[in-house]
Amino acid sequence: MELMNLRIITGALTLQPSGLLRLDGARGVTLRCLSGRLWITEEGGGGDVFLAAGEFHRIGHGGVTLIEALEPAQVVIEAPRAGVLPALATA
Repeated sequence: MELMNLRIITGALTLQPSGLLRLDGARGVTLRCLSGRLWITEEGGGGDVFLAAGEFHRIGHGGVTLIEALEPAQVVIEAPRAGVLPALATA
């Protein structure tokens, strides 16, 4: 797996194709896809989720969540309450 460049633009994270984010302990966090397409996998979740521009997904489990860009994409990570965000890593 390659390391990727991560840019934050006005609150959105920009991911390049195959760019990967890992969130730990993100139950209740909302992911909003502003552009592109995202593939989301939650540890202990019921299945993968695919988001297109304008769609969102609320993380339902507290384990590891992986977010991969299927094409250039922007995603906003919204905490369930102000100032609380999960651990974020790129791979």
